[in-house]
Amino acid sequence: MLALVGYLAWTNQWQLGRRAVSIADPRVRRWATGEVKRLSDGAYHLTSSTIKVDVARHRISIDTLVVTTDPVANARRREPLPTVNLRFRNCALEGIDLDRLTAGRGLQMTHVGCDSVAIVAEVPRPPARSGQPSPRDSTSFLTLQRNIDLPREVPFVQIDTLSFPQVRLAVGVSGRAGRRTAIAFDRLTVRLDSLHYDPKQPVAKRSTLLSRDATVTLDRFEGSHASATRLSLAHLAANLADGTVDLDGLIYEPLPGGLSDSLGFTA
Repeated sequence: MLALVGYLAWTNQWQLGRRAVSIADPRVRRWATGEVKRLSDGAYHLTSSTIKVDVARHRISIDTLVVTTDPVANARRREPLPTVNLRFRNCALEGIDLDRLTAGRGLQMTHVGCDSVAIVAEVPRPPARSGQPSPRDSTSFLTLQRNIDLPREVPFVQIDTLSFPQVRLAVGVSGRAGRRTAIAFDRLTVRLDSLHYDPKQPVAKRSTLLSRDATVTLDRFEGSHASATRLSLAHLAANLADGTVDLDGLIYEPLPGGLSDSLGFTA
């Protein structure tokens, strides 16, 4: 959603400065809020601070983006989504190619990112097992199985680099039989290079996370189940494009059935 806020720079409105923002800002925020609601069947709600434009630097910034869960709408789903509180701080879109955007040849930017991301989430217990596998929910948020409804002036989005240098996460995962697992990331760094989203491209042909190169590094990971189980990691570096993973300082204590069940692991 963040990348598409660049839509406010459409045509020469960029040069109108504050007046353009006052016109475009409510429209862009309504569109982004509507897309989050549509993709999650109303389970998630997006709010954001006002959009700021630095005309001299061709830079758009947003102080805060927050995604929260509507518990009533989420409970109506066949398979409720995780309850989340997701907060992005100090986000920016830089290096927008205004000539390409004005000509209707897509939204291209050199860099998109946020200084910090904080995620608190609770993953609900999976549906009860039956003789037949349960059908996959037709709506899955935070995936691109359903296409984002881009404005008609923006046929695709291209970002040279998408980065989140500091992600903090605390997640509770509920398993069957009342079991629960807690997971915390102290510092997670995510970087995607050459990210390209084109709704006309078949899902099967889209690259890993829509990017040429996707890297993740993680410092100080802790996972626990009850008091006798622990999984910790000092450092992790992974390249999701070529499938390489480097682990440092891994402490693994045998996983009982509860933790394996709640996370989907086979020990």
